[in-house]
Amino acid sequence: APVIGYAMATRDLPWPDWGLLAAYARKGDAITLSYLEVPPEWVDQEMVMVKTSSNGFSITLPDGTEKLGTVGVLLSDKERGIAVQVARLDGDVGRAYSIVHLTELGAISRLSSRLGVSERGRQTGIVTVNLRGQDREDTATQLAAIIRAYAEQNITQSAAEARKALEFLESQIPASEVAVGVAEKALNEYRAAQNSVDLAFETQSLLTETMGIEAELRLLVLREEEIKEKYTPNHPIYRQLLEKRQALQGRLVELQAGITNLPETQREVVNLTRNLELAQASYVELINRAQELRVLSASQIGSVRVVDQAVTMLEQVAPRRLSIMGIAFVVGGFLGVGIVLLRNWLRRGIDSVTEIERLGLPVFATVNSYSGQVKYTAGRLALIARDDPEDVVVEALRSLRTSLHFGMLDARSKSIVVTSAAPGA
Repeated sequence: APVIGYAMATRDLPWPDWGLLAAYARKGDAITLSYLEVPPEWVDQEMVMVKTSSNGFSITLPDGTEKLGTVGVLLSDKERGIAVQVARLDGDVGRAYSIVHLTELGAISRLSSRLGVSERGRQTGIVTVNLRGQDREDTATQLAAIIRAYAEQNITQSAAEARKALEFLESQIPASEVAVGVAEKALNEYRAAQNSVDLAFETQSLLTETMGIEAELRLLVLREEEIKEKYTPNHPIYRQLLEKRQALQGRLVELQAGITNLPETQREVVNLTRNLELAQASYVELINRAQELRVLSASQIGSVRVVDQAVTMLEQVAPRRLSIMGIAFVVGGFLGVGIVLLRNWLRRGIDSVTEIERLGLPVFATVNSYSGQVKYTAGRLALIARDDPEDVVVEALRSLRTSLHFGMLDARSKSIVVTSAAPGA
């Protein structure tokens, strides 16, 4: 049946539309549903649709009810909670189509069993996605949809992360602006009180380096706020950030010790100037970063790039007929040998006289195997009774003769037959 059905569906052969054959698929038959809704109790249950005319069909529901519909027109039954719309129905009149509404989990499981994802090399960030299917065009369309959905999800996630970071920065901007005003006022008041104090070149260099380190530390704090939602402290990226911050903090301690050794007036001006520049740099950085995040949240660009579009293989990937035939040949050979050995092991035969007597058969004698050397001479038969008349084998044969003599006194026939388990015995 599978061979005939496959030939009917894939070959342009003159199959007659007689009787039961009319319902089966031919090459080119297809159906496309633009909408399908069924009640929960009919999920995973089969419905049969039969083409009744060039543009009409009938559908048999799981409860046995039959409904008539037209291609392109929504067929609905609110009482039963079913609605179906056929967008395309290719095939001759009488052709039957099986329709099943899958559960979401069932559809995901089917797709997952056919989908494969692997990375090209270790930690390259390049992945290969493949999908197996029986229809070339349909499989390529499904794979393209999967990749497109993944890329769109990446864009949506990137925009959502940008908006979340933007909310945090916008909450910090007002406080940073106030801090700039306070630092500027404090520096101006002190200079006015000290009649305008200027900084020496060495002091200015010390202040500039201190400001640079503190600016980098601020950037690291903002960076840490972003990555701690993605990575744990043990992640290499997070650990690298912590190591860099620790090194900068150590250098900052050295510079602050140098500032402490300055004269009191210079030291106070350095501290006030540093506070002002820190506040201004922090404010500007927040403004710039917020602007970048606004652009990122409004953009349609993610971190995923599609290198190659979905294409189908020129040759089928399964089934591998030669491999299957080879494996089947080997397995079949082992299986055949195993069956023969098993049957031989299960065939026990007769081990003792007791087993024969249990069957109700008389045992006249038991003849052992001859342990001596049989003498063969030209023109003369080898006779154990003549060459070794005292052997137990000869005695067993004499006992058999006597038993047969008395056992056949009342027999209707005086004939006996001598046979063996194998030729030439």
